[in-house]
Amino acid sequence: ENRTRQQVDISLPVDTSQKLYSHIACTNNAGLTTDVQSDGFIMDNTPPQTGRVTARAFTESTVSVFLADITDPESHLSSYDLVVRTASSELVFSQNGSVPNNTFTLSNVNLTEGQRYTVTVVAQNNAGLRSQSTSPPFVYDTSPASVVAVIDGRAADIDYQNHTNEVSAHWESIMDEQSGISEFAWAVGTTRGGSQTMSFQLVGKDTQATCTSCSLVSGATYYVTVRA
Repeated sequence: ENRTRQQVDISLPVDTSQKLYSHIACTNNAGLTTDVQSDGFIMDNTPPQTGRVTARAFTESTVSVFLADITDPESHLSSYDLVVRTASSELVFSQNGSVPNNTFTLSNVNLTEGQRYTVTVVAQNNAGLRSQSTSPPFVYDTSPASVVAVIDGRAADIDYQNHTNEVSAHWESIMDEQSGISEFAWAVGTTRGGSQTMSFQLVGKDTQATCTSCSLVSGATYYVTVRA
C-alpha cells in the first residue's frame, strides 16, 4: 500500500455564504477510481463585527458588563478576551474564555474609588480573526451626589404663593466629583423628604422643574425634595 500526501493551493472566488468541499478522485494503475470528499469548510476572511460594550462597577471588585451586536455570521465566535484598563491604559484585569452571555459579571477586579476605567472585549471567530470593542469610561463611585440647596419658586426663594395647582423649584450647587450627575428626580410632599403630593419624577439634567397639576390645600405647607 502506497500512501501519498500532497497539498494543492487553488485560488477561488470568495463566497462566505456557501460551504465549500474538497473533492478528490484517486485512480490506481489498474484504472480503478475512488472518489473522496471532505466534510466541508466555510470561507471567512473577515473579523467579527464590533459592537457596544457597557460597563458599570458595583463594588470595588465586581464589574457588570453588557455586550450588544458583537457577532460573526460566517464562522461564528469562538472566544473572548476581556481587559479592564485605567484611563491611562494601565492594565487592571484580564480574563480569557469562551463566549459568555450578553450580560455577565467580572469578579476579583481591583478598582480604586474615583478612578476611570474601560472594558475592552477582544472577540475571536473560528477562523482565528479578531476584533475589539471598548466601553465608554466608567467610574467606581460609592459617594452619593450632593444637592446643596433647593429653592422654592422659579427665581428667588418664596415662602407663600397663591397658585392652587402649581409648584416650581430649582436647585443649585449639585456636586459629584467622582462620576458626575446622570439625572435628577424631584417630588412634592407635606413633610420634609415626602412625596405625598407628587411622587418622584425624572427631569434629566435640568436644574429646575414645575408641576402644573399638583392639588394644593390653602394654608398647608409643602416641601420639594430633589434626588441626584
